[in-house]
Amino acid sequence: MSERTSTIALISDLGTRDPALSQFKASVLAVNTSIRFVDVTHDIRPRDLLEAAFVLERVFRDFQRRTVFVVLVDTLLGAPKRTVLAVSMDYYYFAPDNGVLSYVYQNDEMSVVREVTAEHLVKHPPGPRAVHRDVFGPAVGWLTKGTDSSNFGEPLENFVRTPLPQVQRTGPKELKGMVIQADRHGGLITNIHEGQVNAVRAEVGPQVPFRAVIADASIPVLGGWAEGAPETIAVYGPSGYLEIISPKGDASKTLNGKRGDAVTIAFG
Repeated sequence: MSERTSTIALISDLGTRDPALSQFKASVLAVNTSIRFVDVTHDIRPRDLLEAAFVLERVFRDFQRRTVFVVLVDTLLGAPKRTVLAVSMDYYYFAPDNGVLSYVYQNDEMSVVREVTAEHLVKHPPGPRAVHRDVFGPAVGWLTKGTDSSNFGEPLENFVRTPLPQVQRTGPKELKGMVIQADRHGGLITNIHEGQVNAVRAEVGPQVPFRAVIADASIPVLGGWAEGAPETIAVYGPSGYLEIISPKGDASKTLNGKRGDAVTIAFG
């Protein structure tokens, strides 16, 4: 990876109240000042690996090739965990080896996954609760400065993959998924992708009506909001996943919806 201004896309549960995020960035900049940080979000719910993994899945394709993604979310605060560097044809990913990369392992074929152990590049062992500063920061800095990924450690075969909620075909005219995340405005973001819905539509016929069903609510799937639309609608978000929203309100409160709730796409 040759040295140039590099994009570092960050996902974490660190927030901005405490100095951990700034310490990470300072550690990167101590090695390489030619960096462009993009803060995807630092408001992941504490220790919520599924939410972090899903946010990464939703955004990674939007970034230019050779972007370095860093996911700083772990299940145990300060607990020792292997740091991995996963390399695909287009992107680099740094994260704890805890399954938080499971969506991209599934959807962005990796050429190699390495454990970051090179003591000439990072500090081992890291200080207490300082792996973001002592390991992730220098590793990102050296990678973006041009150090080849092969120098960071040996390939891993047993890296952690977490089982992910899968959309099921539960009948000839039915798909069933679930709410994965509620956004800032109370939108319920599901794991049902537009491509999966269109595959069923191709079988049953594009003229057959369909709707989203959550609990006892039947919700129309629309191309967008317009005057006269129902209070709650379903639309495909920027990443193609079906989102249940209340354009003038909070769908999570209107429907009493939350992460894990079943969502069915019913045709006919």
